[in-house]
Order: sequence, then structure tokens, then C-alpha cells
Amino acid sequence: MSRELLDAYPPATARYDEMLEAPLTPRAHWRQIVDELIATPPELMRDRLKAVQRQVREDGVTYNVHADPYGADDTG
Repeated sequence: MSRELLDAYPPATARYDEMLEAPLTPRAHWRQIVDELIATPPELMRDRLKAVQRQVREDGVTYNVHADPYGADDTG
């Protein structure tokens, strides 16, 4: 695994780490995505990030924190 990819990843000292089972060692269920991230050229990741940022800016983002089927703004 590329050390550069995880340089900014905070070590899990007093908590369970869902992604890593040891430093630079992804858990089995994370291996495929980590491998794909490592294999993706940085310029392609930058292009994808820009596309997501543009879509969020153009379409907006909303959250329904409580999974209320009527939405957080509906007063009933």
C-alpha cells in the first residue's frame, strides 16, 4: 500500500479503526477500494473531485438526519 495515500490518516490509538487493522494494512472489506484509490492517477482524482464539487454547488445537498419520511422541514 502506498505510504503517501495514508500520510494524513490519523492513527487509531484509543479507538477502533474501521479501515485499517494495522498501520498501512487495510481490513479485508476495504482492500478493493484502497487498491483502486492507489491505482487511480492523481489528475483523475482531481477531475473527479472538481466534478463532485461542481455538482454539489449546482444542485445543493440536503440531509435527513432522522430518516423522517416527511423531511426535517415538514411540520406535519
